[in-house]
Amino acid sequence: MTNFFKLYKVPILLIILGIVSIIFVISSFNLYGKDYVTEIIQEFVQKEVKQIQEEYQNQIKLKDEQIQELTNKLSESEELYFALTKRVKNVESKIQTRKQPQTTIELRNRFIQLGYKPTN
Repeated sequence: MTNFFKLYKVPILLIILGIVSIIFVISSFNLYGKDYVTEIIQEFVQKEVKQIQEEYQNQIKLKDEQIQELTNKLSESEELYFALTKRVKNVESKIQTRKQPQTTIELRNRFIQLGYKPTN
């Protein structure tokens, strides 16, 4: 057995050294590689989250502007509606209180108010 070690001392040491170096390289790649990959994934996820948040904020701003425009239009429409209903009530009250013209001058004045100009 001692002869065996004397003869194959160098190859056995090289094989053991190779196995140890391979184990060391594999373990170092695994330890460093896992952290590196998780860092890349975390950076990618953070970039995507930031981009999604920016898009969301932009959409919220657009929707807020649209809501503001619609509320302005709604208030204008309500003002117009109230003005028109007031005008309709005034016209209805005038219709109920109207009387037939008593004289020709009154008849002529009513035609002028309606936009019809008399020929005579």
